[in-house]
Amino acid sequence: MHTFPLTVNHPLLNAYLPKLGPIAASAFLDDEYLNFLMPGIKQYPLAFERTFMDRIKVRLYGKHSVVRVAVSDDSDAWWNEEVGEEVLGFSTWDRNGTLTAEEENVWGRDSLAKSFERLALTLKHQYVALFSLDLISSPSNIADFNTTMEPNKTFTAILHDQSRSIWLGNLAVDPRFQRRGIGKRLLRWGLERAGREGVRVGQWASRAGDTLYESVGFEKVGEYRFGKVRGWGFLWWPDVEKGPGGARERWLLEMRDIGKIKESESLGE
Repeated sequence: MHTFPLTVNHPLLNAYLPKLGPIAASAFLDDEYLNFLMPGIKQYPLAFERTFMDRIKVRLYGKHSVVRVAVSDDSDAWWNEEVGEEVLGFSTWDRNGTLTAEEENVWGRDSLAKSFERLALTLKHQYVALFSLDLISSPSNIADFNTTMEPNKTFTAILHDQSRSIWLGNLAVDPRFQRRGIGKRLLRWGLERAGREGVRVGQWASRAGDTLYESVGFEKVGEYRFGKVRGWGFLWWPDVEKGPGGARERWLLEMRDIGKIKESESLGE
């Protein structure tokens, strides 16, 4: 197995990209969070795939985003000579804040072509919403979610810090190849980048992914609930920010100030 960044200039973009939507749709088919917001995903699976394809394209044409793809090779125990190479999963990452020239080489540079693609995706989304063409989403459930999350705006703003940080958008592994270390391999790239750049990584995740994320060093930093759905905000800190006076300590103080963490809590210390 090997991983690589899928970019708009990749020679096999048109071969790999169409496979990512079906992988995401199958990986998240039973996700309680998405089933609440989009109760029609099992009735309209192709619409669910298209939704994820649009999300992936947003990252593909993002200002500073990376789509990382895992592909099988003949070093894998499950390699099938007759089938050949298979796409196993992918992860999407967004880099916030000001980048150095070296970091831009990794995260990409914005361009007029990218901005046009993002505009086209935005117009498509507005068209679907205007003419009620979204077959899978529930406007009332989305409204309930927004109402539930309204009191957490300060916490969400801190978690989605737009200064120097990385956001993990999606991590999806084909269900046929799960529990083989592929998810950790895809996570490793982003965490190594974060350690090298000295920035934290944030994300939201449902209960299905909490064990995996905690196993690689993410910390639960806030809980959300609506109906029977439950999930957490997660943060991963580079070593340089974990010591006294570092960003992690400052973040703890911010959270205590807004009442999201009690004075006695220390997030695993």
